[in-house]
Amino acid sequence: MIVELLLLALLLLILRFFVFKSKTQRMYDLFPGPRSYPIIGSLLEFNYPKVEVTETLKQLSYKYGPVYSIKMGMEPVVCIRSPHDFEAVLGSTTIIDKAPLYWPLYPWLNRGLLTSGGSKWRKHRKILTPAFHFRVLDKFVPVFEKNARILLEKLGGMVGKEFDIMPTIALCSLDIISETAMGLEVNAQSKESKYVKAVNELQEIIAHRNFDVIRRCFLFHFLPEGRRHNKLIKYLHSVTENVMKERKAKLQETSEESGDETNEDIGIRKKKAFLDLLLEYNKEGAGMTDAEIRDEVDTFMFEGYDTTTSTLSFCLYCLSQNQDVQDKVVEELNQIYGGSDRESTYQDFQEMKYLEKVIKETLRLYPTVQFIARYTNQDLNLKSGYTVPKNTSVMLLIESMNHDPEFYPDPYKFDPERFDTKSSHPYLFVPFSAGPRNCIGQKYAMLEIKCVLSLVLRKFRLLPSEIPITSWFNIVLKSKTGINMQFEPRTEL
Repeated sequence: MIVELLLLALLLLILRFFVFKSKTQRMYDLFPGPRSYPIIGSLLEFNYPKVEVTETLKQLSYKYGPVYSIKMGMEPVVCIRSPHDFEAVLGSTTIIDKAPLYWPLYPWLNRGLLTSGGSKWRKHRKILTPAFHFRVLDKFVPVFEKNARILLEKLGGMVGKEFDIMPTIALCSLDIISETAMGLEVNAQSKESKYVKAVNELQEIIAHRNFDVIRRCFLFHFLPEGRRHNKLIKYLHSVTENVMKERKAKLQETSEESGDETNEDIGIRKKKAFLDLLLEYNKEGAGMTDAEIRDEVDTFMFEGYDTTTSTLSFCLYCLSQNQDVQDKVVEELNQIYGGSDRESTYQDFQEMKYLEKVIKETLRLYPTVQFIARYTNQDLNLKSGYTVPKNTSVMLLIESMNHDPEFYPDPYKFDPERFDTKSSHPYLFVPFSAGPRNCIGQKYAMLEIKCVLSLVLRKFRLLPSEIPITSWFNIVLKSKTGINMQFEPRTEL
C-alpha cells in the first residue's frame, strides 16, 4: 500500500511539473535561458571565482538575447539589457520594490533607502530629499576641497612611482563621506582606518553570496567566513550607533544654547551633516526610529564611499590612458581658474561641461553599479513583447547595455564626445538609475567627483600604466589587478 501511495505521489508531481503547469510557469517557459536544476537553479552557469559574475551575465545575454531568464537557486530572475525594456521597469510608478537579490545587504543596511520598498521607501525618500538641496550641497564644497587637498599631498609623495590609485582615493572618499554624512572627521588619510578595512572585507564576503550555492544557504553562518561576516556587521553598526549618541548630545547642547531656529526648510539651513539633519527631523516628529536612522546613515556611508571611490579611480585611469582627453579637461580648467590655485566654488563645478562628459563616459565604460534589480508586484509587459509574471525579480544589465554596439558604436573606445548629442533614448544611460527611484545622491556624487578630479588635474599630469584593468564585481565595480598609473607635477597651469 505504501509503495502504491508513493508511486501515486510521484505521478502527481510529474503531472504537476511537466503536464499541468501553472499559468506563471508557462509564462516563464516563454523566456530563453540556460538550463535550470532543482534547488540550485542556474547557479552552475556562474563559474566564480574563475569568471567574473557580470561577465557571465553579459555572455548569457549575448547567447540568449536581450531578454532571458535564469534561476538564482529557486528564485526566477528575468534579465534585460534594452533601454526600451529598462523604461518599462524604471519608468513605472508602481514597480519600485527592490528584488530579493539584495538580501545579502540586509544584515548590514537593513531596510534603508537602497533596499526598502513600498510606503516605507516613499516616506523616507520624502524625508531625505531636502538633505540634498543644492544650498546644502553648496555648503559641503569646502569639505570636499579640504580633504581633496590632503589627497594632493599624499599623491605628491608618490610622484615618479607607478602605483594602484584606488586605496588612496578610498581614504579621501571616506574622509569626505564621514564628515558630510556623520559630522565625524575620521582623518583616514592621516592614520590607519579600521572602518575602511571592515567595509572592504565585508563587501568581499557578501558580493557573491547570490551566485554561490553554499553561501546562499544557512550553512554560511557556520563557516569561518560567515562568523567573520557577522562580526564585521556588528562592528560597523556600533560605529554608527556611537556617532549617533555623540551627535544627539551635541544637538541637544546646541539647541539649548541657541534656542529654537527659524521655521525655514530644515534641508536648507546652515551646513549640517546628513546624520544631524535626520536627528533634527526625528526631533520634529518625522517618526523615524533610531534603528531607521542608523540604517539610512549606513546606507549613505556605503553608497557615498565606495561608489565615488570606484568612479574617481576609473576616471583617473581613463584620463591617464587618453592624454588628448586629459589635455582638453586641463584646458577647460585653465579657462575656469586662470592658472590660479584658488579654492573652488559651487559655480565652478557647473562650468565643467567637458569634465562632466568625461565622467559620464567613464560611467558608461566602467559602470560603478553593473546591474540593478526590481521586483514586480503585477504582471509587467516589456517593450520587447515578453510579459514578466507578478512576483518576479527583473535584473537590469547596465554594463551589458553600455557595451552593446547597437546602442554605443565601438563600445570599448573611450569617447566623451558621445555625450555631445542628446541620447537616442532617455533610459540608455542610467548610471544613477532613473525614474521615480533614481539615486537621491547623484548631485552630491557629481560635485565630489568634479572637485577631486579638478584639483588633481590642476596639480598633476596623469601618466599611463601598462598593467591592464581586470574588472571585478564587488557590489560596486573594482579591478582585480588594481587601477595603476603614475603622476608628475604639472607645469603648464
